[in-house]
Amino acid sequence: MISQEVPCIQKLAPISLKITVVGGGLSGLASAYALQRAGHHVTVLEKSDGKARSLGGIRSSPNMTKVLIKWGFQRELLEIATKHESTLLFDAETGEKLGMMSGKLNDQIRKDSDPHSAFYLITHSDTYNLLFDAVTREGVNIRFNAKVVDADSHAGLVLLENGEQINADLIVGADGCHSTLRCHVESLEEKMLRKADNIVILSFAGAIDVDDVKGDLRLLEQESDRHLCFGDGFYASVYSYAEQQGKRKYSVLLVHRYEPNLVPAEYEDWSSFDTSPDFNFNLGKLSPWLRKLIDSSTQTWGRIFSIKPTLQCLDKERIVLVGEAVHTLSPSSFLSSAMAFEDAHTLGCLFSAIEDRSQIYRFLAAYDEIRLPRASFASYKDAIHQRAATLPPGPHRIMRDKFLPKSIAEEEEREVEMEQLYMEEIKMYAYDPALETVAWWSQYGPMVLKSVTEQKVLEVTVAEEIVAIS
Repeated sequence: MISQEVPCIQKLAPISLKITVVGGGLSGLASAYALQRAGHHVTVLEKSDGKARSLGGIRSSPNMTKVLIKWGFQRELLEIATKHESTLLFDAETGEKLGMMSGKLNDQIRKDSDPHSAFYLITHSDTYNLLFDAVTREGVNIRFNAKVVDADSHAGLVLLENGEQINADLIVGADGCHSTLRCHVESLEEKMLRKADNIVILSFAGAIDVDDVKGDLRLLEQESDRHLCFGDGFYASVYSYAEQQGKRKYSVLLVHRYEPNLVPAEYEDWSSFDTSPDFNFNLGKLSPWLRKLIDSSTQTWGRIFSIKPTLQCLDKERIVLVGEAVHTLSPSSFLSSAMAFEDAHTLGCLFSAIEDRSQIYRFLAAYDEIRLPRASFASYKDAIHQRAATLPPGPHRIMRDKFLPKSIAEEEEREVEMEQLYMEEIKMYAYDPALETVAWWSQYGPMVLKSVTEQKVLEVTVAEEIVAIS
């Protein structure tokens, strides 16, 4: 009898697919965890040796926090993350404080959607370790130094650099903004018009004595704050973390446009530098306190990130794309990490209900129908945020700075105005991939199950007729 259970409620799929995930970063591990947890056999192919880690911080927005809690990671999250209460806004070149965004958005999201949802600051490496431990416990097979150079979407096959071929029922492309698999999903028109904005990311990490958190570094006193610094064509995010052994750990993520069209291969992934590499950026124009943090950092990493337009379709035959392979949002974007977790949870929910391999294409079409509008909306919001953060001197920048509330008191005085501003933000962060999947399944699930039943009846009828004839 065919199950009528709703995805995300049913724990294990009635059949077990062989799934290959290309890419072992956050997106790949999240997808592997969700699909293995749904009852499938997952192998992750990661081209690196697995040792390189981004030292920067990421923000677990409420939509990402919600997924982590649904996966049972609430305790681990509280151990490694710092609750994010407010964002302080600065001019990256003068150091002038421009304004702030308090925790009122946090409060409104919890009120309107999920009381457990919140913003958290967390290091990329801690997030990676959390997921790596989880997929290992679930039995996911992770292969390092396994570089995928090509794929066959029809046959469900990937080709490794060493000549090895690996077959799968489903291939998940989680190989980032320089994705090898993306070209297999792009339409001819998208390939002809392919254009990317190349962005440099420099990540500086260090630790300073708590006693030194004074003067122009006093802003690091509250580890719950995130500091966003606006510049002319660039921006910087500063994260500080909970005090440990008299030290305050911090990271600075500096992001600016990279003009050359060709991205050097050595900079497609995170690379470590003894000194800041020459990425056509003058660190001397930064404010004194930003320079002090960068000069005090003990580790410097960098990469060049390609931001591409959202695809018209997220899958083709047996290949489906997730994370930055689909929606290459700007580094340090409010949604960049969360989108990967939303993608993973959606796939896990859908494929927990698959009952026959013939359903793979329909389930991938469902993923496309659920996630494509969300990806387009995220790209739209991201473009607005990035433009606002990198305005050149002029009337638009003056208008932006004037609009920003300078204190909690001012924010409260302008409550109606701020609520209007927050309406789209709340919509963005209150998103729940499980609810979206349930909504889709409630409408179309019975038709999917009916088609499988009819197909099986047809197969039995044909088999009986063949037996009768013979």
